[in-house]
Amino acid sequence: MQIPQEVFKTILSASSDTIIIAVLIGLGFAFSFFLSKRRAVAFLLSFYPSFLIYKFLPFIKQFAITDPLSQNQAVIPVVLFAVIFFVINLVIYQFISAAYSFSGSSKFILSLVLGVLIASFLLVFSYQVVNLNVFHNFSSGIDILFSSANYIWWLIVPFPVLYFLR
Repeated sequence: MQIPQEVFKTILSASSDTIIIAVLIGLGFAFSFFLSKRRAVAFLLSFYPSFLIYKFLPFIKQFAITDPLSQNQAVIPVVLFAVIFFVINLVIYQFISAAYSFSGSSKFILSLVLGVLIASFLLVFSYQVVNLNVFHNFSSGIDILFSSANYIWWLIVPFPVLYFLR
């Protein structure tokens, strides 16, 4: 009886992970499709300096809780990162001049690719910047994919993709 319960638990865990990732991709797609390519590219590029400032600024560690025990404690570092992120996003947005060159299916495909990139950045954020296990604990397969040994690839890959999307 124990084995079927473990299999059922694994299937439910994988399906909830799939739903969460699909929702993140959908939100990224909607963001880039309806608001503009310029905003989506600025959103992606804002992660890099925000990540560095949040990780390496000395006074941030005094406010941020590295291993939150409750949802209230997990909100503090998320809000702190969001403030840094949106200030940097406003600055970077002024320097981006990207626009969709076509409409229809090419805009749909480009928005979908940008949605996948945005979802991957949000997952890297949840693993590397702020510990969000209080809200949802992903399965071990997703944990390995976004672990600290592999997250550098999630930060490098968007550059060539953004280059080819221009």
